[in-house]
Amino acid sequence: MSNKQEQEQELSIKGTVSLEDFSKYNAYHSKKSTYTYFFIILIGFWVILFLLELLVPDNLLFYIPKGVLALVISLITIFSVKKSLKQRAMKEYESDKRIKNEISYTFSGEGISQQTGRSNNFFEWSDIHLAREYEEMFLLYISKHKAIILPKRFFQLNDDIDLFKIIVTKHIESSKNKFL
Repeated sequence: MSNKQEQEQELSIKGTVSLEDFSKYNAYHSKKSTYTYFFIILIGFWVILFLLELLVPDNLLFYIPKGVLALVISLITIFSVKKSLKQRAMKEYESDKRIKNEISYTFSGEGISQQTGRSNNFFEWSDIHLAREYEEMFLLYISKHKAIILPKRFFQLNDDIDLFKIIVTKHIESSKNKFL
């Protein structure tokens, strides 16, 4: 393929981001911080329980191993955090009228064109901070906390997914590209 043909490669897709898509995006986005908080909470509770055992040595609570008790408390805490994150994502989705509209994307050598209704946005490839692939979607991060959500169901053919990956990997440096 000549350099001109590579520049002219283009892919257009369209679709509507569902609540399920948006919830998965939020779960993926918060996964690393959730695990970090889990381990911090686990170690924190273990230290607190250890110190309490030193201060109150004959408490029946301390016949349960500290690690097990800290693990149970940490799991309950993280479960609550995940549930609240999911509820927040649902509220955010419900309040965002634009995300519920059909969105069209065109990927080319120049960048990413996004069209929703009468609104047009254009992202240069240098605007993309990180490209990630998950089993059911691609995320193109345009900031640390905001991504273009591209469910794989937006792509009509597997060849379209392959072409998308080719276009993205040509224009985003490999350190910012986390495709499967």
